[in-house]
Amino acid sequence: KTSYTLTFTRVSKSNNNFLESLSAITREDKVEHIEDPDLEMQYTYSFSLPYAYHDKPLDIKAITQNDWASKPEITVTPGASISPEGPQDFTEPVTYTVTNGSVTNRYVVNVTRGVTVSFDLYGGNINGSVQAVSNFIRKGGSVLTPASPSREGYLFGGWTTDRSDKEAMQVEEMKFEEDTVFYAIWNKDPRIVVRANADASGKTWQKEKVTNYGADASLLLRQHSNTAEYGMFGEKFTSESTTDGTDMKASFIRFDVSEFQDQAVQSVKLALHYEGNQNGGGTTDNVKLLATTASSDWDESKVTWVTRPALTDPDTIVESEAFTATQNGSKTLELDVTDFYEALSEGEEQITFAVTVNTNARDFRLTSKEGGIGSNAANAPMLFVEVEKDPDYMVTYDLNGGTGTAPIQSTLDASQTFTAAKGTGIAGPDGRLFAEWNTKADGTGISYRAGDTVTMPAADLTLYAIYKVPVTITPKQTETVEISGNQIDLSRLGLFDVDTNAGKNQVYSVVSGGTGKGRVDKTDGKTLTVSRFGSIRIKLATSETDTHMAGESPHCL
Repeated sequence: KTSYTLTFTRVSKSNNNFLESLSAITREDKVEHIEDPDLEMQYTYSFSLPYAYHDKPLDIKAITQNDWASKPEITVTPGASISPEGPQDFTEPVTYTVTNGSVTNRYVVNVTRGVTVSFDLYGGNINGSVQAVSNFIRKGGSVLTPASPSREGYLFGGWTTDRSDKEAMQVEEMKFEEDTVFYAIWNKDPRIVVRANADASGKTWQKEKVTNYGADASLLLRQHSNTAEYGMFGEKFTSESTTDGTDMKASFIRFDVSEFQDQAVQSVKLALHYEGNQNGGGTTDNVKLLATTASSDWDESKVTWVTRPALTDPDTIVESEAFTATQNGSKTLELDVTDFYEALSEGEEQITFAVTVNTNARDFRLTSKEGGIGSNAANAPMLFVEVEKDPDYMVTYDLNGGTGTAPIQSTLDASQTFTAAKGTGIAGPDGRLFAEWNTKADGTGISYRAGDTVTMPAADLTLYAIYKVPVTITPKQTETVEISGNQIDLSRLGLFDVDTNAGKNQVYSVVSGGTGKGRVDKTDGKTLTVSRFGSIRIKLATSETDTHMAGESPHCL
């Protein structure tokens, strides 16, 4: 896929109505944008250039790409002749003479190849797509960066051309004279998200105090005006009467934190989403969420105000930043609860927070875990636990003197596994073919064939391409073959069996390729696969006649 910029200049003309010049950019053989400087208008065409005044056709219709590489070819109006003919390299402008009927015109054509600027998401995705984002532009042009990708457990840090560099480049300020690949920068997110495993509101008004609200989509909060008598969280209110009209609301939220017992926790934040007032309009200023801890011994489906968990220390409180509450308000607030986490007893696996507000103006709603599902999942109660994370490591595929495009593997944690890349499109020096990857350039390290599982060490890993000399098999009664890939294509050689009694030449076992001892026939893919590289003895099976016995066939990878 190559972009071209075409400039057509009429050297001689027999009709003043022809345009003096045209500029166009083509992509994948299509003319996508035409500027007509005389008319100050723009057109869009596909596979053709525009017409001039009085329906006089322009003789040069389009440009095609010969060999996909460096020699585009001009296409003219059907019936017209062109000189010079065929593809041109266009290192210099080419003057074409086009004869169309009785009219001969000359054109100077200058072709400037465009460039590709692509963005490799490097383990991330944009709206679920992991495909790289590519842009075809004129040389010297600029590009806009794509939408920021996401990657679980990582924070996006911008774009760079060097995968080992964590400093973002100012892509949109750059001009591009050559093909360029940018890689997403990923920094490990030190925060681990923990979702609540239980939450419920407790209410004091009449029968509400003995009602369970564990399945509600919202958590309700309301402080009593007389906190001296009832406490900040209503912890001093003891009435169990279902006719008592005292109105307070506090909520309880529980999290499992057992996974952090052996980790170095740096901080813990409680994130709660305020989603507006329960009843009544109006605005309340300087509202704050208040939190303390409570016992974790309670059942979400049974807990009521009367059976609510006891507070651990109601005098130790953390609060959120102040906000303005409105009928349809929406705001996520974070409370630093690190001290509460650090106060847990050794072996304690859960932590419960009691939450209320600092005012009795009205009922205030928080999103509960039941309400925080689907598209609203980001608003559910969460703990953000910041831990000291181990670094991740980079995998580099080194072509080791070969040619082609080196595969790209995103960063990995130690002990994570990945699949060794294929060698598609990779060729070795001196006609050698790709055989495998190795941890050492001379092939004396650990070998991995394409498709093998690789376990990431606690260090950056380089895998070097290893190449083997290809071999040709001729149909003989017996043949000792040096395997250069791990497969041999026998499709033109007839029926062969692997000789399992071939002594020292029998080095590796057959993995696939037919019946019996590695029999390969016309209906079985015609490929013999062995487990590793080395020598293997094969023999011609003469029990059947095969019409494509003759000839030679190199092995395939």
